[in-house]
Amino acid sequence: AIESFEKALKIQPDNEEISYILTALRQENTPERAPKQYVEHLFDQYAPHFDKHLVEHLKYETPKLLHEAVMAEIKDNLHCRKILDLGCGTGLAGALFRDLASPLIGVDLSSKMITTLEQKNLYDELIIADIHDTLRNQKDCEIIIAADVFTYIGDLSPLFQAVQSALTPEGLFAFTTELASDTVSTYALQTSIRYSHASHYIGHLARQNHLTLLSQQKVTLRLQNNKPLLGLLSVFKKSL
Repeated sequence: AIESFEKALKIQPDNEEISYILTALRQENTPERAPKQYVEHLFDQYAPHFDKHLVEHLKYETPKLLHEAVMAEIKDNLHCRKILDLGCGTGLAGALFRDLASPLIGVDLSSKMITTLEQKNLYDELIIADIHDTLRNQKDCEIIIAADVFTYIGDLSPLFQAVQSALTPEGLFAFTTELASDTVSTYALQTSIRYSHASHYIGHLARQNHLTLLSQQKVTLRLQNNKPLLGLLSVFKKSL
């Protein structure tokens, strides 16, 4: 794979996607996040068979686990809330949170994902944009969710700051991350071309941004090479 991508980079030396993949495969010079172009192209190609492949072949249950974790904190307080779904994809998480939301806002970089999602009539508002940019323009969110999104972002510090600003007091921030090995102090770009994060790094960012941990559990995000892929599901609350 490295040899093939090196040949490709010689043909297109300015291609950020190829450079990023090579960085992951070589395990050197970890960037802070995936190039926007890489994420956009990846999910534009994935959109037509996204749901079927994830749910049927990869046994993807992350949205369900995320919803259960949030509901465990809300308990019987079921009034509707402004919910922002980061990296909403085709709405697998949004469908579960729909009854709890008013409004339900989804954001994704992939225009083809959004096009697929528009046909489902799940969201009150859909935004094609970078999640960082969207967060900076959102206020008074009562719940912010991100299912399997931070695998494309290494440095989560700017995102946590933006989330803190977008949340209402006591608003919830629920998300999953791939769990890094014990040798990783913050985050790592894996040869799978996805980031993993250390649990203590997540905790450090939360404390910096006045987010209180409500629950955290190790979960199986989906299958990878027919083996369970371990992740961390976290729910935080913005402190008063």
